[in-house]
Amino acid sequence: MFSIGYSKKEFTGMKNRLQWAISTDETRESLTGLRIEVNPDGVRYIGCNGHVLAIEDETRNLPESGEYLVDGKILKEKIAKDSLAGFIFNGSVEFSSDGQTSHDVSMNCRYPDIKRVMDDTKYETAPDVIFHEESLEVLNVVCGLLKADKIDKLPSVTLQGVEGNDSIIITVERSGYTFTGSLKAAVYQDVTIGIDPNYLFNCINNGCKRFHMHEDGNTKLMKFASTCSPVTYYVMPLRINK
Repeated sequence: MFSIGYSKKEFTGMKNRLQWAISTDETRESLTGLRIEVNPDGVRYIGCNGHVLAIEDETRNLPESGEYLVDGKILKEKIAKDSLAGFIFNGSVEFSSDGQTSHDVSMNCRYPDIKRVMDDTKYETAPDVIFHEESLEVLNVVCGLLKADKIDKLPSVTLQGVEGNDSIIITVERSGYTFTGSLKAAVYQDVTIGIDPNYLFNCINNGCKRFHMHEDGNTKLMKFASTCSPVTYYVMPLRINK
């Protein structure tokens, strides 16, 4: 038996970085969970919604190894100031917050195999693009446009950048309007790719401001990472109809 504890600041940070990448679709039960991989040197947290994979590593001294799947809804728990939250591992996994009695949050589902997505040897050493802080302002506008539409079908959202330029053009095409904006970025590879702008916003907002691309047959993947953030995101882009 052992436990992993968090301050309010630590838990809130983990929540902000991971919660948006965990599925809320109850028909895909395993993807509604937060996977926790424990080893003596630390812990890895994994969230996935089928389009985004989030991986966060944390250094800790722990007494044993194990793999667990817990209810992703625990990231919605509110932690009071100066309080602690934590997981208790004792065969099953329990969660406790604000000094309340712990409750079982274990899930008995098989998590999908994500190793192929995480194969970093497939990604270029140099990033394709590094975004700057000003990009968040444009992305806020784009995300606001999509939310205001209240339409289920995502519009065509395209990023396009040319090697050597200092900006990426983002275009949102919907019947009735076309929005075009410029994202401040350093472009190291020619890029033309579709992506959910909400995903892009969350990646950059959580400190992952550079991305690498990998193409495997008809599948493209974007890896968002940063030396300043403990989390890495793998995003499946949208198909661009040409």
